[in-house]
Formats: sequence, structure tokens, C-alpha cells
Amino acid sequence: MKILYVGKDNEKKPPMDYSLLVKLIELGALIVPVFLMPGLALVHGLSPKWKQFPIEVYLSIAIGASLAFYPLLFLFSRLVGLPLRTSTLGVTLILLGVWLFYSVLKERREVYEYFRVELEHALHRQSAVSVGLLIVFAALWFVRFWAIRSLPLPMWGDSVHHTLIVQLLIENGGLFESWEPYAELQSLTYHFGFHAAVAVYALLGGLSAAKATLVVGQILNVFAVTSLSALSWKISKGNRWATLFSWVLAGFVFFMPMYYTNWGRYTQLCGQVLLPIVVLLLWELMEKGYYEGSKKWGVKWVRERPWREILLVAVVTSGLALIHYRVFLFMLGCIPALLVLTYSRQHGREQFTDLVLGGVIGFLFYLPWFTKVYGGKLYQGFVRGITTSPSALSDYAWEYNAIGNLGTYLPVPVWVLLVVSIVWGIWRQDKRIFFVAAWWGVVLLMANPDWIGLPGAGLLSNFAVFIAIYLPAALILGTVLAWLMETIQAQIRSIAQILGLGAVVVTLLLTWRSRIQDIQPDLHAMATGQDLRAMEWIQANTPQQTRILVNSFFAYGGSTVVGSDGGWWIPFLTKRKISVPPMPYTAEEGPFPNYVEYVNSLRRMIEEKGYVHPDVVAELKARGYEYAYIGEKQGRVNYDGPVVMKPKLMLASGLYELAYHKGRVWVLRIK
Repeated sequence: MKILYVGKDNEKKPPMDYSLLVKLIELGALIVPVFLMPGLALVHGLSPKWKQFPIEVYLSIAIGASLAFYPLLFLFSRLVGLPLRTSTLGVTLILLGVWLFYSVLKERREVYEYFRVELEHALHRQSAVSVGLLIVFAALWFVRFWAIRSLPLPMWGDSVHHTLIVQLLIENGGLFESWEPYAELQSLTYHFGFHAAVAVYALLGGLSAAKATLVVGQILNVFAVTSLSALSWKISKGNRWATLFSWVLAGFVFFMPMYYTNWGRYTQLCGQVLLPIVVLLLWELMEKGYYEGSKKWGVKWVRERPWREILLVAVVTSGLALIHYRVFLFMLGCIPALLVLTYSRQHGREQFTDLVLGGVIGFLFYLPWFTKVYGGKLYQGFVRGITTSPSALSDYAWEYNAIGNLGTYLPVPVWVLLVVSIVWGIWRQDKRIFFVAAWWGVVLLMANPDWIGLPGAGLLSNFAVFIAIYLPAALILGTVLAWLMETIQAQIRSIAQILGLGAVVVTLLLTWRSRIQDIQPDLHAMATGQDLRAMEWIQANTPQQTRILVNSFFAYGGSTVVGSDGGWWIPFLTKRKISVPPMPYTAEEGPFPNYVEYVNSLRRMIEEKGYVHPDVVAELKARGYEYAYIGEKQGRVNYDGPVVMKPKLMLASGLYELAYHKGRVWVLRIK
């Protein structure tokens, strides 16, 4: 696997050796203790219902609970002053393993019976669907990792600050304030749950922050598909064919979530791994109200509350809030539909109380982070977002929140089938299909409150909603296909399962290449092998306090300067400062007031006067910049405007001189 090797351009990859193979096996084996064991301990300790879930749902819940656990671990370790190093993380996982072992030992008969029944189903009663799940599961891992085999670094601009946050978590032994020596920012209010999980994997696996970000991103790309098991099982009332079809759709037929790798949009992806699990646990908690018990307030009534399930809901919801703020809003969107679906007149008070208790305890877990974020730039932006009326929105805000071409999110035929399936589900009076459609309808309304005259448009962007549309589409279409499978089985039971499995295999054969081709380094990778060699030169030939000008452009309506080639990776790879801070600089505290304007003003001057204007060069020298860096992508990653550094023109101006040049990478010294 070339993902662990960065070779020179046109250099042959070295032959596979045993050390590389051992490393790959170690990284694969590490998935179990990092992404399964903490969640298994939580599920066995807090969910008496684990025995009712099929194995794929059971493991998905454990994965989701593990992802929720890490940000809470980092948050509370900071509160008590416990640094999270390799040793402390190892001890933590050992303690969780002991807890899990004790829980399993205590329930050994139930555990034995559970796996006996699952094995019997897999070998006899549901052999075809079990084989299908195994085939799709293996294909998911192959396609996700084969697609990134030649990438030296994760792609796109988001990956730059994701990697920096992971590196700083590792170096600081947990949460931090200062971004030094990589950037001048002095706060962290960005959601950090994804980065916490990557930091754990990097420390225990001996990987660099960049490599761990890339690898864990692809692990989550697999889990984003398999976690659909939780809701597909619930919505289809236990039909495992619905799970299998949802995996095939989200993993191979749709180009989302595979395409997230191009953008490095790992935080939203991580949140969407957890999202179906959170909704399932909320659903299970609401249905817990259907029992006979005391109707009067008092000690007995309090004792009858399902406290373990409430606590598990609190853990996963607070973890989701720390992983991705917007995906947490997706989760909130399901609650109105869930209340309608599960409400019982007889036990409505208990249902509502359990839901509120889960929310209150979850908020208490989140409270230390809320007090940190409260009043900061991120919080102020949120307040502005929910209070700005539709009439006060700028033209850019309307353009940014436009839905755009629906075919860029799902294939057009899938949209048609999705609408037909929703109509069919409603005609069948299937409340669970209606629940998914209503849930996502609420989410869409949250992204477009102006449709009903409310403020807050753009706070939850249509882009974020529609790149996640694979989730409800796979759930609904997977359930409808399972209905069709039931109809076929009623007619030709003897060969129905063979036909279903055959259809799955044919679909994989027809689509797996397309999913690999979704990954497009030529368009989305910031840095290349040539850039990495230039970074080695920078490290060897410049002092660490060197400041370097890099290619950039204005994004987000002119509010944020972003990098546009491999120069944006200079801080992580060399610890030198550059002219473009990590993207969250607009929401974090800078080293002095008006830092955002200070950063933006330089790019604004460059756009007005160009790189070879004496005033621009004088400003660069006044700010301490000594070099200019032009990456192999020549400042053209996501930018097609006129203002990029042109090395030959800059040299001809006499204001710059050559310091390094190999291939398409240039380093110029500012005279």
C-alpha cells in the first residue's frame, strides 16, 4: 500500500516488504481497540437492549459510542489536568477492556446465546444476506483505501487545519489554546471530536498527524456506510436486506460520501457516522416509555426511569455536538418527527421526561466546552446567524446557500426513485418511511427558514444538507428494495435470496471503479511530491522564524483568505509561518485585535496592485516576509482568477531572486 510511502515523481515504488506488511496489519488491528472497544464497554454497561440488535447494528452502535467517547475524554482530561500521551491512552483503553471483560463475564450466558443465534442465522436462515454483507464490507475497505494509495497528504484546504489540530493535540497532550509554532492563533473553539479520534489513532499507531488524518478519514468513510445499519434495521422492522441494500447504495451507487475525501470534509463525515446511532438510541429511549409503572411523581417514579439508556443518549449526543456543530443540528431535526412517531397518550409524560433528561445530562457533559465557546467569535457568528432577517442577507449569503444542481449530490435517476419511494411509503401508510422523509424535511427547513419568513438562513447551509442526502436516500431506497425482496420471496422463495445476492454482486462489479475514480488528486490535492521535496529544502536552508508568502485567494464572499497550492502545508511540514493562516482564523482569537483584517488586507493589496508592485513588496518586507513560495499546482487549486504568483515575471521585476527551483516548484527570495 503506497499510502505509507512517499516516493519521488516517476520513481518506482519499492517492493512490498515484511515490515510494511506488518505495519499495515498493525494499523488494521488497531481499529478494534480504538474504534470498537470503548463503545462496546459503554453499550454493555449502559444498554440492556444490546441483545436485540443484529451483529451489524450492535457493532455500529459500538463504533458510534467510541467516536463520542474520545472528545469527552479530551474535554474532561483537560479539566482535571491529565495529559493524554501514548501511555495514558493505553491505560485508558486497558481499563475499558477490563470493564468490557467484566460486563461480558457477568452476562456470559446472554453473550454466548447471542453469538450462537447470530451464527445460526448467518449459516442457515439468513445465509445469503450475511454473505452479501461480508462481501460489501470487504469491498468498502478495498475501494476506500485503494483510492488513496498514492496520496502523500490528505486533500483540499480543510485537511490543512484538520492536520494541524491533530498535531497540536498530540504535542500538547490534549486540548490547547495556542497554535504555535504553526500559526499565530490563540484559541480553539472549533469542534475537535474528529481530531481527538485521529490523535488517539496516531499516538497508538505511530503515525504522523497527516497520515493518521488520511487513514482515519477513510476508516470513517467505511463507517459512514455501515452505520446506516442502525436505522435501516429499525425502519425496515428488522429486515436485514434493507441494511444490505443501504450499504450498496451509499457505498457504491452514490458518489457521496466517497467524494468527501476530495474535500477533506472529515469532521462532517465523522458526525454522520454517529448520526444514525444517535437517532436510533433516541428512538429506543422514546419507546422505553411503553411500560406499566407509577403515574405519580416521587421516588418510585424516579427509580423507574431508564437511567442507563438516558446516560447513553447523553454521552452520544454530547459527543456528536463536539464532533460537528451542524450535524448536531441534523440530529435535532429528527426530534419533532420522532415525537409524532412514538408518542403515547398513556406514557407521553414519561417519554418527554426521558428525552429531556437525556438532553439535560448531555448538556452538562458539553457544558465545559460551552462555557469556553460562549461569547467567542463562533458564538457571536451563531447569534448573528439566527437573528439576521431574510431581507438583511447579502447577495453572497443567498448565493452561498443556493441549493444548486441536484444532480451534483445524487444521480438524477436516484432522485426520481427517491420521490417515488416516499410516495409509495406514504401510500402504504408506513410511518417509518414518513419519519425519515419528515426528519429530512425539517432539516431542509432549518437550512431555509426564510421559506416560512424566519431568520437564520445559511446557518445550516444547503450544501451541508445535500451532501448528506445520501443518508436518508439510502435508508428509504434500501427499505423499499427490501419490500420488493419480500414480494419476490413470497413468489419464488427458493431462488429469491440467490437473485438478491446476485444483484448485489453485479452492482458492485458495475460501480466499484466509478467510486475509485471519484477521488481526484489532480483537482483537489494541494501538495505533491515536488512540494514535499521543496519543504525539505526550506527546513535545511531557512531559520524557523522565516516567514513565507504563499499563493492564496478570497473565499466565502471575501471574508476568508485560503491557500491555493502546496504552500499552505508549509507550517505543518516545516514549522515556518506563512501569509495564510489555517482556515478557522476568522473564528479564533488572533495575536492582536483586528488580526482578521490584518491578514485579509495583504491579499486585498495584492489583488489591487499585483505581486511585483513596489508597495506590495515593501509591505511584505514590513511584515517580515523573506520568501515567496509557488507550489507545483501554481496557485490554481480551486482558483481560476488572474492574481497568482508568476515566478518568471517576479524574477524579471528585479524585486525577487531565485532561491530554489525544481520542476514546477519555486522559492523566491524577496530582495
